[in-house]
Amino acid sequence: MSEIERAVIENSKLNFVTKSLARWFRYECNRLRIERRLFREELSKTNDPQHRAELERVLIDNQAEQAELARGWNNSSVRRAIEKQTDKLPNAGQGYEERYLPTRSEGASQIKTSDKSQSKPTHFVGIAAVFGEEADLGYFRERIAYGSFADVLKNPDLDCRFLVNHNADLILGRTGAGLRLWESNRGLEFNSPILEGDALCLSAVRRIDAELWNNCSFTFIVGDDKWVLPQTPGDLDLRIIKKIDKLYDVSVVTYPAYSSTKIGIHRETIKNELDEEFLDDEDEQIIAECEAEREREIEGKYDSNLVRLSRLRQQLIADYRIRAGLQR
Repeated sequence: MSEIERAVIENSKLNFVTKSLARWFRYECNRLRIERRLFREELSKTNDPQHRAELERVLIDNQAEQAELARGWNNSSVRRAIEKQTDKLPNAGQGYEERYLPTRSEGASQIKTSDKSQSKPTHFVGIAAVFGEEADLGYFRERIAYGSFADVLKNPDLDCRFLVNHNADLILGRTGAGLRLWESNRGLEFNSPILEGDALCLSAVRRIDAELWNNCSFTFIVGDDKWVLPQTPGDLDLRIIKKIDKLYDVSVVTYPAYSSTKIGIHRETIKNELDEEFLDDEDEQIIAECEAEREREIEGKYDSNLVRLSRLRQQLIADYRIRAGLQR
């Protein structure tokens, strides 16, 4: 084991990404070494020319793979990051990983929602993680494989929060309190009820409506992954996440790592009904006249005041909505 590999595994200041790479590299080196030993032992025992030729070809492929692995380790962007800025790596010394960026991310997208003026916000909806998309995380690239969340979502003890920028003090939802999580062909999706009258939820709704927040993130621990190391100096390592072992939160974030994540608001249409507590005697009289005029119209008895009364009714409804706070 190299000194840099030992430092990665043992140094608690480093993050899960660097430890994952070092452990994966050690595993691959051991695998190739064991395979070479077994192939050589088999080669020494056989006298069959055809079988010996096959084993020799396998040994050549093994040595080529070992050389490629060594070249990739020398070119590794994560290894260079370890050597240059150990204390500045994201999530250094923490027992989890978060997927957001400290700086602006381009290409952010938003879930389209229904017309706001005639509807009531009921749920936050979003995609917290996207399958198949490569995210550039500065010192390596990352891709989440399809089905990575399948096992963790089956855990009956899953306790996941819906937060703002991964801040535990700004909680919008929680499993067991309405937060639903599921895998789709796009990624990890969620739905969380909006707490009626809650200042934080209403503030989040306004920011999402104003497109100040467009995207999401998640906090997690990886159960299984693999690495593709670069063969050209200057290229970034590629990490492929195959399984999420623990899921701590999904969050609406300012700077997403995965630009295709989304956040939006689900709304329910408000029925066009008037609340009696907002109506005075004059309003009631106008409504009664409108209803009576509607009956005469149905019976084919046209009244010259119909147009005037219809306009009065429309104005009354508009005034009511303003007073009731239903119209912006």
